[in-house]
Amino acid sequence: MDFQPVNEDHAIESVIFTVLTGTMIDPDAIQLLVERHNKIRGDLPALSLPESHMPTAEFAYRRPDGSASWLLRCGSGNSITVECRRYTRWEKVWNSTRTLLLHAMACCSEAIGPDLLFGTPTLRVTDRFRAAKENAKLVTLLRHDPYIAEAAFELGPVFHSNVGWFDNLGPDLVLNTLNVQGRRDSAFERSTLRAVEAEYVVVEHFQQFRPPQAVGYAEATANLDRIFSTLHQRNKDLLGRILVDEMQGTIGLTQ
Repeated sequence: MDFQPVNEDHAIESVIFTVLTGTMIDPDAIQLLVERHNKIRGDLPALSLPESHMPTAEFAYRRPDGSASWLLRCGSGNSITVECRRYTRWEKVWNSTRTLLLHAMACCSEAIGPDLLFGTPTLRVTDRFRAAKENAKLVTLLRHDPYIAEAAFELGPVFHSNVGWFDNLGPDLVLNTLNVQGRRDSAFERSTLRAVEAEYVVVEHFQQFRPPQAVGYAEATANLDRIFSTLHQRNKDLLGRILVDEMQGTIGLTQ
């Protein structure tokens, strides 16, 4: 193959989970999150309060270089976000993410009030593939597909394809964007434990789940498993559609 995943057994560079609140996350909610840091300190020992005109708290597990391999961010308006940049397998990552989302949602609901609504769960998965040879051919990694601009296959190693669409899931809608880029840059690779400068293809699939209406804390937390498991499977289905068979086998997508 002309491309290799940036990790030995998968290509995922990051996974970002977000839940939005119906109102702004106020200073009282941020203060409660800070006071209850001990509940998640074992997983996210670092706490920071970024300077911002909107109250925000970040809890992280940081590498020696200061970058976060895991991050919980609450605030920045009305978002609760978990970022994982040390992906292993879905079940393990989701179990940790669920715990962090539930913790943050509970703090926000308690501080702001029982009428606080939650909605618009989103999942952003970024896969990265490194060119293993000069003049690597994109067709050895990606199939020709309506979700990828045809010009990407003709424009050489540096390109950008961005396609968006909606899927109808009964009463719910899912907004999708598929961003595929050919880049020359430097990226941290776990297989080498260092940043490697090379030509890469980066595949980012963003999904935003849009139910008919936002819901309260009890229903929102009860729906987390179903919604994010659905988005995860849909991401796998999309990769199965656009990646060539050999790469699907390399990253374990067909297992």
